[in-house]
Amino acid sequence: LDSRGLLVEGNTNGEPHKEEFAWPKALVASMGIDPNADLASLIRSLRASVLIGTSGQPGVFDEKVVRAMVEVCEVPLVFPLSNPTSKSEAQPKDVIAWSQGRALVATGSPFDPIEHKGRRHRFSQANNVYVFPGVGLGALIAEATRVTDSMFTVAAQELAASVEETDLAESALFPPQAELRSVTARIAAAVVREARELGLGRKLSDAEIDAAVKETMWYPEYPDLEAV
Repeated sequence: LDSRGLLVEGNTNGEPHKEEFAWPKALVASMGIDPNADLASLIRSLRASVLIGTSGQPGVFDEKVVRAMVEVCEVPLVFPLSNPTSKSEAQPKDVIAWSQGRALVATGSPFDPIEHKGRRHRFSQANNVYVFPGVGLGALIAEATRVTDSMFTVAAQELAASVEETDLAESALFPPQAELRSVTARIAAAVVREARELGLGRKLSDAEIDAAVKETMWYPEYPDLEAV
C-alpha cells in the first residue's frame, strides 16, 4: 500500500516505480478485496496484525484505522516510522488511547512516554542505530568476505534478546538507547560467530571473539585542553 491505498498491478497511481510492489490483479480478485477500499477496510479484509508506516504522510493512521486494527487483532503492532515528528503517521499517545492501551507502538521519531489507565507506555524508536553498528563491527572483526541475510537475522535475534521484562512491562519493544554499546557488542559477536559458521570469516573461538569485540570497539576519549 501507499498513502492512497492498495497498489494493484497496472494501477500504481501513476508511479511506475511502485509496480514491483503491486498486488497481482488475480490475487486481489481471489481474496474478494476491493482495490479501491480505504485503509481501515483493507485492514479488516486482510485481518492485519502489523501496520508499518513509512509514507511521510502525517495522520494517515487515524482513529478509524487504529480501531480497525483492534477489531481484528488482540495486540496489534502499530509502527508510525516516518520522521521527523511532524511526518509521523500517528501520535503514539493517540494510538494507545484509540486501542484502549492494547497496541504495541514503536516510532521513527522520539516521543515522550505517557501514562494510560495506570500503566506507563514507553515508545521505542525503531532505528537502524540498534543493528547497523553491530553488524558493521562484526563484519570488520570477522574480516567477512560477504555480509549475508543470516547475519542480519542473528543481529535481530540478539537485539530481541536484549529486551528485558522491565522494558516489556512498559510496552517498550527495544532496549533503552542508553544500552546501545552493550547491544552493539552482543550483535557484533553474534555476527562474527555467524561468519565463522558460514566459512566467510576468521576461525575465532567464542572467547577470542568476545575479546576482539571489546578491543575493537571505539571509546571516545576527550583530552583536557589548557589554554596557553
